[in-house]
Formats: sequence, C-alpha cells, structure tokens
Amino acid sequence: MLDEKYGALLRQSIAYLLVGTYFAVSKKEDEVSHHQLSTCGFSSALGVIAGKWKAAILWQIHCRPLRYGELRRLIPGISEKVLFEQLRAMESDGLIQREVFNEVPSRVEYSLTSAGASLNDAVHTMAEWGRKYRSEDTAS
Repeated sequence: MLDEKYGALLRQSIAYLLVGTYFAVSKKEDEVSHHQLSTCGFSSALGVIAGKWKAAILWQIHCRPLRYGELRRLIPGISEKVLFEQLRAMESDGLIQREVFNEVPSRVEYSLTSAGASLNDAVHTMAEWGRKYRSEDTAS
C-alpha cells in the first residue's frame, strides 16, 4: 500500500515536472507542500533532467566522451538546435563538460562530470524501477 502511494506520487511528480509545473499534492490523510518537495531535493534533481532529451544525452555520454556529431547520430529524432541547447544547459548545470582541443579542424568532446555520473546512476535506478513497475502493471 505504501509503495503504491509513493509510486503514484513519483509518477505524478515526474509528469508535472516534465511539463514544467511544480505541484502540491493534497489528500485527506496526506499533505505534501511545495516547500517540502523543493527542500527534499527531488524536484531539483528532476529539474536538471526534465525534458525529452537530457536523459538520453546523459545515457549516451556515460560510456565515453562523445563529439557533437556522434551524439547527433546516436540520438535519432533530436534536432541540431535542441541538441546544442540541451548540451549548453547540461554544461551550465555542471552535468557535462565541454573540452575544446586546439586542433585543425577543431574538435570538441562532451563528457560527464562527477555530478553527471552520479545523476546517471540515479536515472538508471529510476529506469529499473519503471521497468519493474511496468512488468507488474502489465501482469495485473
């Protein structure tokens, strides 16, 4: 019962954060305020990976440093503009680092920072939970 309650809260919070809305959940026996959610760190963690592409970028870069063109080929459907914007946002959030090599032609590689690597571990754990939940949900 407790897992169902917090599983539903997790799904709802992810859905609301992905559309850029902070939330407060209110039920008869349980109230979670916006202040409690923002101070627990959960909304901060989801805020840096919110959106359609950041988790995919994070996953691709976790194995080895990649160049922009490699990322573009590995993530089908992402536009050049969106990839550029997401990489810049992730760099400013401290998740990835951009290394420019002094070569001709110029070469730029993106790699995970220690913060990005730890976030990748957390995203992996959430993905495992999602697979387990989906398999239990479809079995019902």
